[in-house]
Parts: sequence; C-alpha cells; structure tokens
Amino acid sequence: MRNLDGMWRAANMALWTVFFCAGLLPVETFYLLRDLGMVLTQSALVNSFHLVGLSLAAYMGFFVYFRCREEGLDAPEAQGKALQLGVVALVAFLPLPFQQIVDVSEMPTAYFRYLTIGIAVLKVWCWLYLYLLLLVYYVLNHAAVFTGIHSWFPSTHAAHQEKGPVADRVTPAKAPSNADSNACHDES
Repeated sequence: MRNLDGMWRAANMALWTVFFCAGLLPVETFYLLRDLGMVLTQSALVNSFHLVGLSLAAYMGFFVYFRCREEGLDAPEAQGKALQLGVVALVAFLPLPFQQIVDVSEMPTAYFRYLTIGIAVLKVWCWLYLYLLLLVYYVLNHAAVFTGIHSWFPSTHAAHQEKGPVADRVTPAKAPSNADSNACHDES
C-alpha cells in the first residue's frame, strides 16, 4: 500500500511538471496545442493564449484551498492562502513571449529592457517558488506545506485572532477610583 501511494505521488508530480512547463511558456503552449489539434483560427472556440495562464492559476488556487481545508484551516484562512498563491500563480504563468526575452538587447530604450528583464525574473522566481512548494508537498510528503505560508491579507488574520479567549481580545477600560472622582468635585 505504501508503494502504491508513492507511485501516485510521483504520477501527480509528473503531471504538475507538465502543467508548469506549459505555464512557463503559455503563448507557445497555446499555439502548439492549436497546431497539434489542427484547429483553424476561424473555427477555434477560444482564440486567446491567456486561457492557459488563467486556467492554471485558477487550478492552483483551488488546489491550495482544498489542501488547506484538508489540514484543518478554517475557510477564511484557506481562502486567503489560496488567493495569495493564485496571484503568485498568475505572475508565474504570465504570458511573456520567449522571443521578446531573447530580443531584449534590441529594445530601443533602457527602461523597457530593464522592465522586460525584471518581469522575466519575477515570473521565473514565482514559478520556481510554486514548483518548490509542490515538490515539498509531493516528494517530501509534507502535507502542511500550504498551511505554513504567511497570509498577506489582514482579513484572514482578524478571523484567526477572534478565536482566542475573550480575556485576550477585550481589555477592560480603567475605572476611575474614588480618589480621582473626589478630586474632580473638590476643585469645582
């Protein structure tokens, strides 16, 4: 039974690797799939390469949400972590044509060269971050890898803090002492 679990984990990681390779170059993936399917532009149901990146980012968000719920996180915290990693996945699967990165030295202004290089570096960094999270989840069998991520959204922190004891949440106001109230009446 243990060997079967390891085989399923390896198969899942291999499938995620295919998804991530498609997401690294979504423009080229879209055109490759359209050519392999022999679909003409006029008869295509979807004519946008943005579908590849958006669908992969949405799937990543749903995947993280359900893994967080399986580990016992409440819904607002799981939604926050899923939304956060969904945004990271949007950057990781950003459609940045490979030819544009190759031709960066031919761009007329330095600003656009630096912007293109910065976007490419950010895209690869986000891609590697998500891929490493999945490697930890599948290869190292660390099921709580997604729950340990710090959330950027304050609303998920507020929901988490409200669970504490009432004494921790509410600090009683200082009641005036009798000496303080008598001092106020004596002055008048």
